[in-house]
Amino acid sequence: MISFMATIQSITFCLLSLLSASISSVDAISVHGSPSIALNFKGTKSSNSHPIPSQGPITLWCATEGQKILSANFTRRSETRGGVERRHIGVVNERNATWTINHPTILEAGVWECRVETQFGVGTFNTQIYARPVAQAEEGDSYSEDGQKDYQLQSLPIEVSRGQSKNITCPALGHPVPTISWSKDGHSLDARRVNISGSTIMINNASEQNVGVYTCQAMNEFSKHRYLLVIKKELKLKSDLAWIVPLAVIFVILCCLVTVIFLCEIRRKKNEKKRAESEVAILED
Repeated sequence: MISFMATIQSITFCLLSLLSASISSVDAISVHGSPSIALNFKGTKSSNSHPIPSQGPITLWCATEGQKILSANFTRRSETRGGVERRHIGVVNERNATWTINHPTILEAGVWECRVETQFGVGTFNTQIYARPVAQAEEGDSYSEDGQKDYQLQSLPIEVSRGQSKNITCPALGHPVPTISWSKDGHSLDARRVNISGSTIMINNASEQNVGVYTCQAMNEFSKHRYLLVIKKELKLKSDLAWIVPLAVIFVILCCLVTVIFLCEIRRKKNEKKRAESEVAILED
């Protein structure tokens, strides 16, 4: 009896082991998919409200090896610069799933995951949407093409008062995330003399030695090619007598106001005098 029970337990253990191995083998099914895609931009500037568009639609896809797909999601796992995770429901056709972006912008750049579910388990496949560096303009920023050179931009001058703090940021956006290098007036910046945090130069207690043209070079690499974006920002020091200009404007406005009031008063008195003379003439008649 004991031998019989031991045999039953042994068989049960073997069956459970086989079932467990079978389940673990299908929990992560094999999935393959579309190769990496590079966005094609016409221009160098983007913004939060008007992200730079790419030319033509793009389609991501993934497929299984002979297993019918029940559902599929396409999710961007990494962002080019901040933002939230984006998830889309894919179009399923038997063993294939697709997601088409009809009007792609730089906001689609990043690492995308295709997650499919079948009756045998779940599988994932990752692909990349690449983007060369472009300038991401914030509110109030303005950039112009620097001469005839492609992918070189010039911003409006930045002004700072003596003794104040100022940050100069390289607004480069792309995937892979661009590496940033800085120079000032054509010379490399010494990290021991300048506070640099990521893509931002932090200037404390501004003085004449901080004045100049700061140039950031943003570079990333994909498809065996390197892509470069150059942005120049000139820092100017406000004059210590800058307060005179607004004061002079206020003084001129006050003078004009006093002049208008004076002329109006003279005109009023003349009108009163004419009216009085008219009344006297009527009484005499």
